[in-house]
Amino acid sequence: RRPMTAVKSPGVATAVTVAPVLGLARPGYVERATTLVMLMVLSWGSPDEWLVVFGQAGVVVDTGGGGLTVIALYLLLAGILATRLLGNWPIVGKAIWREPFVVAVPILVVASVVWSEAADQTFRRSFAVAITTFFGYYLVTRYPLGSILRRLSVVLLAGAVLNLLWVYGLPEYGVTGLTSEGAPAWDGITANRNTLGRM
Repeated sequence: RRPMTAVKSPGVATAVTVAPVLGLARPGYVERATTLVMLMVLSWGSPDEWLVVFGQAGVVVDTGGGGLTVIALYLLLAGILATRLLGNWPIVGKAIWREPFVVAVPILVVASVVWSEAADQTFRRSFAVAITTFFGYYLVTRYPLGSILRRLSVVLLAGAVLNLLWVYGLPEYGVTGLTSEGAPAWDGITANRNTLGRM
């Protein structure tokens, strides 16, 4: 596979290129598919998080136990990011140098573990914030902007279809009961209707 040519990426800045200085090849089929899966997980959660059974008044009766799956997926993502970002470090360094406050936020979040009253929970959530941030760096240094937007479109469309399937085909998972106005509370594959509304 031939190395990428030096094409400027509009997704970061004109000084940052998509072409790896160290000769990293264009994303292959496996890497592109993995990127799509990770975008899906970061946007909509892992599939076993979608399987939440609700009782009366939206009380959780049973969950799909997404905790371990999410940890495994985040560790996998961390491994992918480590190999790809370190192998492309000169370009990633340029991106960080041009917008240092982007990386400063997850650093502050991770540092908050020191004064947190729930350090274990804070660590897990700060790890997720850091991974999400560096996944963004990975995207803009490995893919041109148009390719990123196409992948996001696919992920959001897939999520919209799945939400409708969960609401109408699997209402025990996709509907939590009734809202205060007496209407069905649609959750779809998300944790609650507020999350679904934001997406």
